[in-house]
Amino acid sequence: MISRLLFLLVLLPLNIFAAQFIVNVDSTEIADTQSLKISYELIDAKPLDQPDFSALLENFEIFRQHKMMTYKNYNGVSSSTHSWELIVLPQTTGNLTIPAISVRTKSGKITSNSLNVNVVAGTKAISAPPKHTQPESTQPIILELAANVQKVMVNESFILKLNLFSSVNMLNLELEDIKCENAIIQRLDQSQQYTKFINGTNYNVTEISYIITPIKSGEIVIHPATITAEIAPSFFSRLAYGKPIKVSSNEFSIQAEAVPGGLYPFANLQVIDTIDKEEITEGEGLERRISLQADRGFVTNITSFDSMQHQDFKIYTDKSEPVEKIIDAKVRSSKTVNLTLIPTKVGEIELPEYTIEWWDLEHKKARKSVIPGKKINVSPAAAEEEALSEEPIAIVTEKIGRLNYKISNTLVALLLISVIANILLLIKIFKIPAKLKTNSYKDIEVKDMQSLVTYIKAYANAKWGITKNFPVGDLTNILRSKNYYFDKKLANKIINKINANNYSNKTADYQEILTEWQKFSRTVIKAEDKSVDNKLDIDLNL
Repeated sequence: MISRLLFLLVLLPLNIFAAQFIVNVDSTEIADTQSLKISYELIDAKPLDQPDFSALLENFEIFRQHKMMTYKNYNGVSSSTHSWELIVLPQTTGNLTIPAISVRTKSGKITSNSLNVNVVAGTKAISAPPKHTQPESTQPIILELAANVQKVMVNESFILKLNLFSSVNMLNLELEDIKCENAIIQRLDQSQQYTKFINGTNYNVTEISYIITPIKSGEIVIHPATITAEIAPSFFSRLAYGKPIKVSSNEFSIQAEAVPGGLYPFANLQVIDTIDKEEITEGEGLERRISLQADRGFVTNITSFDSMQHQDFKIYTDKSEPVEKIIDAKVRSSKTVNLTLIPTKVGEIELPEYTIEWWDLEHKKARKSVIPGKKINVSPAAAEEEALSEEPIAIVTEKIGRLNYKISNTLVALLLISVIANILLLIKIFKIPAKLKTNSYKDIEVKDMQSLVTYIKAYANAKWGITKNFPVGDLTNILRSKNYYFDKKLANKIINKINANNYSNKTADYQEILTEWQKFSRTVIKAEDKSVDNKLDIDLNL
């Protein structure tokens, strides 16, 4: 009897047991530069909607997500598994919690377990890098900020370099640039690329240069830059995607001292003044050119030459665009001011001198650069004799005849134009064209979630060439495949809200999502080539 009962229990299908929603991770301890794979498995239950993963955004950035579904049948016993695989990047360090996630099924609401993951700070490179902080060969990507100065003055410009070391090929590279509240940051267009051996590892190096100009005294803090990328899979790998990685640079700080007297600081300020002539005739203009060049400061701070205005002449200023270059690891700034002087009287006119006060960074003292005055002699204009020419009457008569002929032809042409214009007006009035139907996203009125999704798909099709019937959840993957840069956080936020509205009992504010979409669409930028080869031949203007 007992053996028969056991036999019947064996034959019972496995789906009589309670459904399960289980979460697993590929590692319980990672560095803050590494990605983490989180797998959610719903066993023997059919989901009625998509799980809401927005709770993960508190500690993680969702880089990619993928859904799978498998069925098994073994000796007549069936089993199904719905899986959601998420690749995430940690937003902070410490003991982070992967929260419990719920999903609605035909059997009711099922909640997963929660897990803890320990995120430790990754090693960051220091300038050069020094021998005692040489990066280990296990670090495929290193990001560092470095400068060759320890102290500056307010409005003194210096060079800050962001060095990207890479020993691997990268895909979908995105740069979150440096930031500073108390300084002006200007990134130079050109970047330098070279290779460097560190601890026996060959690194491709991309060097990005910034001009930093403090605008306040005290400690100037440059917040880290961050790179998000995918390490390209090897040729023999079966992986379809690269492994995500997120790397931040070190934080850079420097002290800025106030300049005595509030002067603008420069090194090697040069002022060159030239005029095209010293003697002119009444009614003529005089061209004056003032060329400025200095190191470690912007000559654009020398803003005005209004004090040169004088009652004996008028001045018209034409400023050229300033030019900033890096010469011997220092900022060199230059500009040219072209002045046109128009005398208002004849005789001798004296151009007054002009004084530029500035702080000499080399000798650490206040200095004055003087543009000396000049004397200009203005001669009166020569009187012109009015000569009256007498033309023969026959010639005058012939000219009048030709003039009348031209006037007649002009009147005929104007009459024809008037007739054609009236005909076109009548056609427009009496022939009402049929209203053309368009499928433009501009013609879609967003009044609920369904029309919002239609609008998003039409917009993506018109602007980025994405097929109209694409799943909204695949938007980030499609944009990456088309080599677009974009705000991933905002994209995932929009997708999660739409999924939560469509598949759960949560009701999302479609107007709020529309506002976020309009903000997101302005972040999407086309890149010519986002891939990185062994030479790291990329454009980092992200």
